[in-house]
Amino acid sequence: FTNWLTKVLQNGTRPPDRSATANELAIAQMAEDLVGLGAALNLTPADHCLMATVSGAELEALLRAIEKLPALNQARWHLVFRRNLKPNPAAKLNRKDVEIALLKAAIQRLQRMGSNVVLYTDTEALTAEHNEVAKSELFTTLPIPHVKAPQNPPKAEAPFVVSYLGDARAEKGFQHLPYVVAS
Repeated sequence: FTNWLTKVLQNGTRPPDRSATANELAIAQMAEDLVGLGAALNLTPADHCLMATVSGAELEALLRAIEKLPALNQARWHLVFRRNLKPNPAAKLNRKDVEIALLKAAIQRLQRMGSNVVLYTDTEALTAEHNEVAKSELFTTLPIPHVKAPQNPPKAEAPFVVSYLGDARAEKGFQHLPYVVAS
């Protein structure tokens, strides 16, 4: 992987820096941790493992762990990608970005391996963005569940509270929040 990333970086992407090495170390450590976890858990086809808020690095680590310990592939792995690959929905993908290159490489490995890994995002916009990188329909949308509304509505004299939960992402309408509060 390090040789691959070095080649990608030398072919017009970001210059080599410490983050590439840090990514590799983190991926290797996570893969090792997953192998240890898999050995301890004795996973079966009835098991489902959810990894929320992942990126290409975590996918790569999981796939490496599965290659090292094929018993991990007994379980069904569900990975939820919740981060944008583009700075805003109208922007074009920067195919030279390290994260995009890492995700592409992990997706290619996933397609070669035929593992028991299912990929999700939490919005239709993110699903389209990730499928654009994958060049296939690998990602599906897994909506984030919301808590049931309170049974009793708040009293009229209670203060009106506006809050925002999660990441400040354009497809969630974060950019509209100041206007909502101002009105």
